[in-house]
Formats: sequence, C-alpha cells, structure tokens
Amino acid sequence: MRKFLIILGLLLILSAGTEQLDALVKVKAKGSVATKNKKPKTEERQQAILNGQQQALKKYASGLDSQRLSILNELMPELLKDIEKYILDTTPLNDGEYQNGNWEINLEVSIDDAQIEQLVRQKTPKLEEHFLSFVYVAREVASVEFHEGTVSIQADTDRDHFKLDGSIVMNSEGISYRSYNPAEIDSRVTEIFNKAGFDVVPAFEVNLTPEQFAYDFITLDEISNSTQKEATDIARDQGLEFLALGTLDIGREEIDPVTGQYKIYAKVGGYIMDLRKKFAVKICSVGPLQYSGLGPNPTVAKTNALIEAATKASQDLVDQIRVKLTP
Repeated sequence: MRKFLIILGLLLILSAGTEQLDALVKVKAKGSVATKNKKPKTEERQQAILNGQQQALKKYASGLDSQRLSILNELMPELLKDIEKYILDTTPLNDGEYQNGNWEINLEVSIDDAQIEQLVRQKTPKLEEHFLSFVYVAREVASVEFHEGTVSIQADTDRDHFKLDGSIVMNSEGISYRSYNPAEIDSRVTEIFNKAGFDVVPAFEVNLTPEQFAYDFITLDEISNSTQKEATDIARDQGLEFLALGTLDIGREEIDPVTGQYKIYAKVGGYIMDLRKKFAVKICSVGPLQYSGLGPNPTVAKTNALIEAATKASQDLVDQIRVKLTP
C-alpha cells in the first residue's frame, strides 16, 4: 500500500510539472538601455532587463498564428503595462556589454502562456451558446516496403569511339498506415472548445463515426467528399451548428540531439464547417502545420506531439471563429 501511495505521489508531481511546462514558453531576446556608463547603474541594468522582457513578449506574439497575433496586438499595451504578471522567470545569458552608447544583455525569458490565454478569454467577447462536435483522427506508419528497379544508361562518345553501358538502382517506398488516437487528444480539444464558449457534443451522441474518417485518412490520405457530406448531413439533422474536423499525421521517430530523448513530429490540418445555412460552409481552417513532441520513449513522444499539434490547431480555429461570430 505504501509503495502504491509513493508511486501515486510521484505521478501527481510529474503531472503538475507537465502542466507547468505546457504553460511556459521560453523566448530569447536582447535588452538594452541608453547610457554613458560602460558599467551600468543598478537602475539602468533593471531598465535593460525590462526592455528585454518587452522584446521577448513581442517576439513570442510574432511567432503565433495570424489571428492570435491580431488579438495580442490589441492587448499588447495591457500586457506590457502588467508585464511582471506574464513573465515567470528571466535568466541572463551573458554579463552584458557596452556598444555605441547602449548597454545590452542577452536574456532567456519564460512567458506564462496560460496567463496570457486567460487574459484573451477575459477580453474577447464570449460566444453565444453554440452546439459543436468534432472528429480528429490520427495515423502513423505501419510498414514501409522498398521496391528496387534498374534504369539503364547508355553513353556514346565519338572522340573515343566507345559505348558505355551503366545502370542506376532506383528505390521507391510503399507506405501503409494504421490509426493511432490517444484519448488525450479528445480531452484537450474538448477543453479548448468548451473554454471558448461552445457546447461540445460527443461524436457518438450525434451518430458520427470517427472510424470512417480514420479509414479514409489511412487509405486515401484525406477525408473523402462522401464521408464529409454524410457527416455534415447527420450533424445538421441532429441539431449541431458547427462540425470541426482534423487530421494528424505522425512522423518517424528520431533522437533529439540536445536532450537525448525521442523526438517525433506531427503534422496537423483542420477546419470547421458552419451548418446553420442551406449549404455547409467551411468557416475557418488551419494547416498543414507541424509540431514536435519529446519523451523518454517513442509512445510518450508520439502522444506529446499529437497533443501539441491538436492543441495548437484547435486554438487557431477558435481564434478564427471568435472573430467570425463576434458581432
């Protein structure tokens, strides 16, 4: 029993640590202050660090999707005014140096992504009640077949009066896929749409069949028109206003040279269909975008990559639809 409690405690600690890492984004930036002192005074050093934090916050925003960037640009004065609220940690990367009337220092700034998301929710008008369901499907490579073929090459030179026969071996890949859908994707995507103000209806509740989407993605590299049409008709008949669809492609595993952990990329694309009119309309879309996940083994790295990809894509879709639905 004691052993069980110890293990449970460790899992809770690791879980808490993971949530904190999810909310933390590290950005490198340079802070500067105009001064005549080659060794800055305390207040000048503090001003340079503040300047670096401001630059890091702007750099963080510039790396986001266009719709999220637009939202944060409007909120930037408030973010900069209370910048200490959104900065978790600031680490100097050098001792600073004096150049051309400015003292500069390189910094690594840890930005509280969760705190910024909370501000976005507070300042963005809450959506009216809308019923939405989603189907996200993922696939990974099941097997790879190599086929060898030989292409003959002939060369003839008049000067030397000889004929050269040669060959090049050409390799081609035959790739087959299998479905891979961890429950964590469903939980995370549901959370994002719920927090945006949608009433998320589980796919099974409205008779949508994710298995058909998965089959199409595995065999056709896309969701067929017939499957999309059937899904939108079913969703509309069941009273849904929006249907979100997403596909995630898992890459091959590799070793991250920095951490030594397994690293796997996941490519994601998705869109939301507006079912409120006569015809289903693709109201917003995202991707294809690629994100990576790290882990002590391929399974953890794979799951982390999928969660990261699904999270970022869903947040992008939410940002777009907020603008479309806000009066």
